[in-house]
Amino acid sequence: MGRLHRVVRHRQSDSANSDHGSWCEAIVVIVVDTLAVEEWIRGHAEPVGAIRTVHEQPWATVLRVPLADGVAWFKACAPVQAFEPRLTAELFARWPDRVAEVLGYGEERAWLLPGDPWFTRLRDAYLEPWGRDLGDAFALAVRVGTFARAIAYIRQRAALRPEERPLFDTDFSTVLGRAVAQTLGGASS
Repeated sequence: MGRLHRVVRHRQSDSANSDHGSWCEAIVVIVVDTLAVEEWIRGHAEPVGAIRTVHEQPWATVLRVPLADGVAWFKACAPVQAFEPRLTAELFARWPDRVAEVLGYGEERAWLLPGDPWFTRLRDAYLEPWGRDLGDAFALAVRVGTFARAIAYIRQRAALRPEERPLFDTDFSTVLGRAVAQTLGGASS
């Protein structure tokens, strides 16, 4: 592991020249020292396998942390989401039975390490009125919902400029492929 570099580009209207349709490009570079991240994670949990990046978005990078009893999710928040680790930790402290368990958080670096029991709680709360032995049906509903969400994502393509659509198409094919694999196989990627 070394450094994870992520460059996020977005376009923002230049208010001084907005009448002329001019755009200025803002570039945000997020650098995460993955060795420091892994050390920090190990200070709060005991990973049993490789820590992998699962999402890289302008607002955060999320890593999957396999644990002996499940999985945890490390989240490095961008400045726009810097409030999230503290908020999540305070909500967990107040309502531990209603929100994701927080294994650790670092307010100064905007790092968060929630556990994964919220999914089990959600499943159990949803199924409780209907009785037991519906876990498989719930898992299928979640997989189908993942696929439906991916299909709904295609509506965003129409709002993009023509030059942005090839990148969208490439990313969408990845999202759709993962959704199909998860829907048909029940695997998570």
